[in-house]
Amino acid sequence: MGDSCIFKLEHITQVHKRNIDITAGISQIPALSSGTVIIRFRHSAVPSFAPLLNIVNRQYPSSYFLLYTQNSYRVGLMRKIVTENGVRTSLLNLYDDQQAQMNLLNTLACTIEEGVGYCLYLNGTLLRKYPDPEACFLRDILNLAPLRAALIGKTIESQKLDYDRAVFLGDIDFLYLYNNVLPPQEILSITAQTIPNTDVSISPGSFCSQPVKLFYPGYMDAPNYRMPSLLQTKASTLLACVDQRMHGPLEHPNKIHIVLRRSTDLGHSFGTGVSVVTMPENSQSIDSCMLQDQDTGRIFC
Repeated sequence: MGDSCIFKLEHITQVHKRNIDITAGISQIPALSSGTVIIRFRHSAVPSFAPLLNIVNRQYPSSYFLLYTQNSYRVGLMRKIVTENGVRTSLLNLYDDQQAQMNLLNTLACTIEEGVGYCLYLNGTLLRKYPDPEACFLRDILNLAPLRAALIGKTIESQKLDYDRAVFLGDIDFLYLYNNVLPPQEILSITAQTIPNTDVSISPGSFCSQPVKLFYPGYMDAPNYRMPSLLQTKASTLLACVDQRMHGPLEHPNKIHIVLRRSTDLGHSFGTGVSVVTMPENSQSIDSCMLQDQDTGRIFC
């Protein structure tokens, strides 16, 4: 790595089974005003909230810097500053619902430029750019109180998070910390190394359409979609059906409906999503599978 890389950690498997405490290493570096963090991770399972990198001072409640994932798809940066003996707090929660890939490598990066703002990147995409004249990396946090802990995959009680026992379930391929703001093109190049490969091998004479995003985080006000099914009817209409999971990716506990989109031009365009099965309260209708009666034409889901 270049001279600006002042801390690195590599090849940490099964983070949740290990106590990854990097306090000693972080305590040896200056309290940075600006910098860049790049972390490559693979999550095998995600609770509602999972910390990646967590740097906390000795206040109570603590001020802290935190990179995290949430509900398997969201990535974010959280900074909390506590002043006036805990009376006044300032919380920044910068996030985006761009899909992080479950069980695949993802590369998350953030830049912090003092007095300018924050940028958040994932897998070759600039997710968010947030101007902030009060932007700072670690200097203001560590000016308030000395470093208490720098952890991988864990939070601590003094942060007073709703997820104080959350852990990251998976692997960290690497963590790099820089004492400067890397150029955007360099960050995009590094994070693009984990863009998922969507190429599909098909047999000669077969047809493969271009990828079409039919169901994605935020569509129809739902954070997660899983278990898709596709049916071409006798009239050549394409029906795309999927679980609409309202409280995360898991089956239970959750609220899960079945929604559908319809194409009458062999997949070139699809109509607006409609609810096929709507469940009451926190109940589930899952794993839709469609078929058509060849005699009557009736479709079952």
